[in-house]
Amino acid sequence: MAIGARMSQALHALPKTELHLHIEGTLEPELALRLADRNGVTLPFDGIDDLRSHYRFDNLQSFLDLYYQLMSVLRIREDFSDLMFDYLAHAHADGVHRAEIFFDPQVHMNNGLDYDLVLDGPLDGIARGRAGSGQGRDAHRAGPVEDGILRPAEIGGIAGIVGTGRTIDAD
Repeated sequence: MAIGARMSQALHALPKTELHLHIEGTLEPELALRLADRNGVTLPFDGIDDLRSHYRFDNLQSFLDLYYQLMSVLRIREDFSDLMFDYLAHAHADGVHRAEIFFDPQVHMNNGLDYDLVLDGPLDGIARGRAGSGQGRDAHRAGPVEDGILRPAEIGGIAGIVGTGRTIDAD
């Protein structure tokens, strides 16, 4: 059922909140290819149209497969900053007023990246977007819990972080 232009405008104007958003899951195909090019990462896609076609997910696993594959393009602080900034620009355009944003530091650390780089990049993006959203951290199941925990001393000096989180295995 299609909605009319007036209803669409009214819905767009409503303030919105995004809950439990993993920032890596917002990586758009265009940015993924730009970051891959910037960092010399080869992706198994034949251009933008091929990559876009992989964004049609059949199930959670097909999403996760692409999610983890595209994390390989996030290599430097600017990549994380660009990812956060692009998300915030899209969110602002969609009327999002608050966002509960998570990211997975252990995955990136397992890819050889420095903890501070992984933390500072998204914070740079928040500063660039002049966003007042909270930033959560998700302790990823594949790594030790200690790797994903922000200690109280770290939280105190970081503007924009209002809490930390931990994913709990259902096992």
